[in-house]
Formats: sequence, C-alpha cells, structure tokens
Amino acid sequence: EEILILKALYTKIILKNRLEIGKLRKWSDIFFKTEELAKKLRMFNILCRIYGIAVSCADFYESNKEREEVCMQAISLAQKCGNKTRLASLYHNMGMINMEAGNSETAFNYYKKSKQLKIKIGIKNEIARVYNGIGYEFMIMEKFKESLSSFESAFEYLKYEKEYSEIMLTIYNIAIVN
Repeated sequence: EEILILKALYTKIILKNRLEIGKLRKWSDIFFKTEELAKKLRMFNILCRIYGIAVSCADFYESNKEREEVCMQAISLAQKCGNKTRLASLYHNMGMINMEAGNSETAFNYYKKSKQLKIKIGIKNEIARVYNGIGYEFMIMEKFKESLSSFESAFEYLKYEKEYSEIMLTIYNIAIVN
C-alpha cells in the first residue's frame, strides 16, 4: 500500500511542478511526505527526481548553499543508481545554482558535464536546454557573440522536436541577443 501512496504523491509533484512552475513552497507538505516515503522505501530514483525539482525552485531552500548541498546529495544518489538521465539534469541544476551565485566558471563546468552526458544519451531537447543555459550565462557576461552561438545550437537540436516551451524560449533568447 505504501508504494501506491508514494506513486500517487510522486505523480502529484510531477503534475504540480508542470502546472505551477517554481511554486514548490506552496505544496511543500506533499514534497516532504514524498521524500519521507521514498527514503523509507529506498526509492532513490524518485528521491533524485524530487530533489531535482526542489533545487530548481530558487526560493524553496533558505540559502543557495543548502540548494547546492541537496543537489550534490541527489547527484550522489543518481551516480549510485546509474541514472544517467537524472545525473545529466542534476549537473544542469548545479550549473544554474552556480550561475545564480555568480560562479561562472563552476557553472560552465557543470553545464559541460551535463551537455556531454546528454549528448551521449541522445536526448535532443535536453541538449538544447544546456545550450540555452550556456547562452544565458554568456549573455549575463555580455559575451553576445558566444551567447548567440549557444542559442543557435539549441535551436538546431530543437528543429524537429515538439518541445514547444523550449523552442519558444530559444527563439526569445535569439531575439534578445540579436
């Protein structure tokens, strides 16, 4: 019975995250119940996924340091589980966390790790997300030529995909730096 409850809670988190992006604090009770049950049942892939959602919500944790610690914990879990898809996403999250903290070099290193793993796996829309992240970092650094090149690379990966929100973001990014 607990496994069914966990699946229901996990599904609810995934849906809420899609419908209410960045508002994890609003439904943190569901998050903590899911986390507790996933730990109890040793469902580490679910923990990796919900931690990935949590660290992508900048205001969920009290500090950037706490976000980084949770993300590193999730990276460790993903490595132990051999979950390369989740690991690639968590590297991307670490890139974003470091970018927000102003640690550009560390952010680029994590984006690079994420990109390499996503290319190896072959998930085109995820590769595009990395290029968008790198392009955004270049844009903040006012390296507009490099930024545009990254956004154009993202667009190349999205040409035949139906990931409309990422396509829209990429086109918007290209428009900003042009």
